[in-house]
Amino acid sequence: MKKNLSKLNFSYDLGGLAAYTDALNSDIVSEAVLTPVTMEYVNVIPGIKGTQNVNLLSESLVVQTGTNCGWSSSGETTFTVAAVTVQALKVNQSLCLQQLNTLWLGQYLNAGSYNENAPFEQSIIDLQTKQIKRYNEDLLWNATTAGTANTFSGYKQLIVNNANTSTGSTAPNGVVTLTGQTALCSVTGSSATEKANNVLAQIDNMINAMDRNIYDRDDIVIFMSQAQFKCYITAIRNVNNFYIDSSENKLGSVYSVYHPQTNFRVVGVPGLAGSNLIVLGPQQYFLAGVDLASDEDSFRAWWSQDFQEVRIMVSWKLGTQIAFPQFFVSNGLS
Repeated sequence: MKKNLSKLNFSYDLGGLAAYTDALNSDIVSEAVLTPVTMEYVNVIPGIKGTQNVNLLSESLVVQTGTNCGWSSSGETTFTVAAVTVQALKVNQSLCLQQLNTLWLGQYLNAGSYNENAPFEQSIIDLQTKQIKRYNEDLLWNATTAGTANTFSGYKQLIVNNANTSTGSTAPNGVVTLTGQTALCSVTGSSATEKANNVLAQIDNMINAMDRNIYDRDDIVIFMSQAQFKCYITAIRNVNNFYIDSSENKLGSVYSVYHPQTNFRVVGVPGLAGSNLIVLGPQQYFLAGVDLASDEDSFRAWWSQDFQEVRIMVSWKLGTQIAFPQFFVSNGLS
């Protein structure tokens, strides 16, 4: 018996469908935040709630001849203080989970109408942690008491306020401030080598102006912006100073090298972005006050039963000061 074979001819009508976009990928990529640098190269003073004095000791030594008997007291031991004032800072944020129900983020809420955990909560906290550290980086250098926003002066203002501009200055032991210096990225020369040598000469001028009492310290740091640091590194390459350990100091990972044939570290910091200022001084004398060093990493996140929202909070304190301004050198630029 012969069977009849038949088939159905289907065709799709897709006019009522839009192109599909998968919005439920559980991976999330956070925006970039520049890594802070300064706190790694300064003297961090913990445990400050408001203002704390850092005790300083100096000595005016007077040496006498020893050929005569008797006692003639001379010389002076001086105790002074560097007051470090910290500013209390905080971040408060609220996340209303009800707003997510009609969005793709609602798929990451738990079943039921009582939602207490924000989607990607840890990713949010991780990103905010990076942003707070970057905020602190900028504040360390740029805080100014001229406005109402800050209760302390950043390093830039401290360098200017403590400058020793003349012999008769009211701050005779102040920061040595050079004149006639040029921003590193604006230095010129008749050849690439001459230009490079002129760039390095700007740093040599600062080193030559150092107080001789700090020549042999192993914690001398020279701070500059990362933009100037790039021009500085180019100069080092153009004069064939390839002694730098390329496995340790690679542009893009660490903005830090030693000035050629010295023990003085040159560091490019994000906090000096847009500034031509270069500052030299002992790391121990760059003071940064905090309450608890880990405060900027200590987030609090909880479900608020009263307000029906997830709340995120972080609190920390930060302040700056410099000790013994006479041991600092500035290129005099802003």
